[in-house]
Amino acid sequence: MKKEIYERIIKESFWDYNFSVNDLINICDSNDYKSKKFLFDKILKNSSDVLIDLNIFSESDKIKLLKDFIPPKFNYDFINRRFKVLKRLILKEDVDIWELSWTK
Repeated sequence: MKKEIYERIIKESFWDYNFSVNDLINICDSNDYKSKKFLFDKILKNSSDVLIDLNIFSESDKIKLLKDFIPPKFNYDFINRRFKVLKRLILKEDVDIWELSWTK
């Protein structure tokens, strides 16, 4: 099952790179925070199942990466909404997501 997740990540987030499943595993297992951040950013921006795909990271890495993430100006609305949903689901933070609120 986990191999399928890595393969989907490569297909959706790294289609323009030459990454293998082992490359992604090595990044997740490494102490290279910059590479983990790069991988996290690509998944957050491109994944069709971002919540599942982020589980390739350890819980502590996932929390740190999420806390350190700053939504880019490009495609800001989409990425920021996705980011807020993740903050709510993973960090249990109270976030205001206007599009998902019951009353508008």
